[in-house]
Amino acid sequence: MCSQVTDEDAYISCRPEDRWVFDKLLIANKAKVLAAPREIPVPSKGEYIVRPIYNLSGLGLGASKMRLTPETSEVRIPLGYFWSEVLEGVHLSVDYTNLKPSLTVQGIPPKEGLVRWRGWAKIDNAFAPELPSG
Repeated sequence: MCSQVTDEDAYISCRPEDRWVFDKLLIANKAKVLAAPREIPVPSKGEYIVRPIYNLSGLGLGASKMRLTPETSEVRIPLGYFWSEVLEGVHLSVDYTNLKPSLTVQGIPPKEGLVRWRGWAKIDNAFAPELPSG
């Protein structure tokens, strides 16, 4: 897998078969999060997270919450973006080395916005989820 300083460096140095880790829509689908590209209508009227499928710049750049309906989602969502259900709960960020968790941190959510966390707290790697196969 990749072990570089920036997402851009990691993407360039990754083997092509490992670049799936940068595809946020694919990750959401593997995690069984309700999500689809803009061309697929949302299932019902409600609030969704809209974000770029790829974002090597990091943070939550380009992400926003939107009230969408099946009739308006494709019109309101930019090209190259996808919608997903709004998730609540603990946010973990995990670095994996040789498919094993090497650093696990919990995000301290911002009071508002989706771009930057207020902070991070290192936690035990035992809380890290297993990587999906395939």
